[in-house]
Amino acid sequence: MDRTVATGTGFIGQYPAEVAKVYESLAGCPDALLLFFHHVAWTYKLHSGKTVIQHIYDSHYDGAERVQEFVREWKSLEGHMDDAHYRDVLARLEYQLGQAILWRDTICKWAYQMSGIADQRGRVAASR
Repeated sequence: MDRTVATGTGFIGQYPAEVAKVYESLAGCPDALLLFFHHVAWTYKLHSGKTVIQHIYDSHYDGAERVQEFVREWKSLEGHMDDAHYRDVLARLEYQLGQAILWRDTICKWAYQMSGIADQRGRVAASR
């Protein structure tokens, strides 16, 4: 969505001038807010050096991996608390891991279908 004053909805104009100036500029807008304020190509390079599409792939895979690490860390606590509490939290974390993987796969598949650009790391590819 283009929310700039210059070419979009003008939404950025509601911010104080010094903040609006940062958000209005592609160069100044933080990566975390870029897609909220600007409409850019999948191949647009973020400040991080990654393209928008690669950031989408990487961030969703990183998120699922982080939840997997939570499960591993929790499992290391077995025997250090009552069994019912341990099992309850483990079940919730394992459920969250399943949902993180489902979300990752859904978003990455959608992004690939929309962009036609495969993941540089080979995790999301042409399987239409």
